[in-house]
Amino acid sequence: MESRLRGLIVGKFYPPHAGHHHLISVALAEVDDLHVVIGDHPREYLPWQLRWAWLAEAHPTIHLHRIEDQWGADSFAWARACLARVGPVDRVYTSEAYGEEFAGALGARHVSVDPPRLRVPVSGTGVRENYEKYWDYLRPPARRWFCRRVVIVGPESTGKTTLAQRLSERFAEQGATWVPEFGRQWCAARVEGEADPLAALEALVWKKADFVEIAAAQCEWEEAAAGRAPLLFCDTDALATAVWAERYLGQPVPELSAWKPPESRFRRLYLLCAADVPFVQDGLRDGEGIRDWMQGRFQEILQERGEDFVVLKGGWEERERDAVAAVRRLGER
Repeated sequence: MESRLRGLIVGKFYPPHAGHHHLISVALAEVDDLHVVIGDHPREYLPWQLRWAWLAEAHPTIHLHRIEDQWGADSFAWARACLARVGPVDRVYTSEAYGEEFAGALGARHVSVDPPRLRVPVSGTGVRENYEKYWDYLRPPARRWFCRRVVIVGPESTGKTTLAQRLSERFAEQGATWVPEFGRQWCAARVEGEADPLAALEALVWKKADFVEIAAAQCEWEEAAAGRAPLLFCDTDALATAVWAERYLGQPVPELSAWKPPESRFRRLYLLCAADVPFVQDGLRDGEGIRDWMQGRFQEILQERGEDFVVLKGGWEERERDAVAAVRRLGER
């Protein structure tokens, strides 16, 4: 029986980028079984479990392994570790100068793939130092992890949607975009065609499942947008949906109160719009009398959870000015 050709790739994949994916694709075209080793070190801020998941999603036929990364170890030490974990291999694929020595220590043939990185000019170090510059070399899961997110919350008629749009325009050169509020569209669909939409909305009998559905859809919209843009402005999120659920149901919804955003490189920033501007009825707003309660509840929850937030007060120009300053500080982290 003809033996199967076994290949090996070792890297930190910190994060996986187009160069890694190209290397893996070249190897997959030439070997029967490809083993990919993730070198992991406790000092690294990107969990190896995420790197593993992203690689598995992109290349479902590879065999993944994790080895603790001993910084400074030579090729022979790495070879011993790989032999213990993976066993003998026939080919080693790298784009690095150490590749020949490493493959020799494994008794394998070295296949050098684009060592000057002319085909795919990107490196993990480059991405970590300036992920926006190399945004196009990342796949959506890695992009979502690096995306800086700004969530705009607050009572009704405090300028949240307008501010999300204006901020995305203001930071367009940084690739910014924005996500609208799913809940508003959900409500509009429920009262479409009614002679008095507001009265129909007030007559709705809200259920816990409605808010769970709205929060899930809001998260889907947010994650899809985060896979496209390095800077994202969200007109509400699942945490805000939890506050709205409490407002309509009279009690918290445990599934929403326990919600946590997905793991990411940066903490999200909340911009809390205060209720110190006139209420404007647009046909779907029914919370004028509880705007102060809503603002207080938002602030209470954000403080309880230890979230980063800025309260925006005053006129529209003042709010936008303070919001822009907060977003710029976020970019300096």
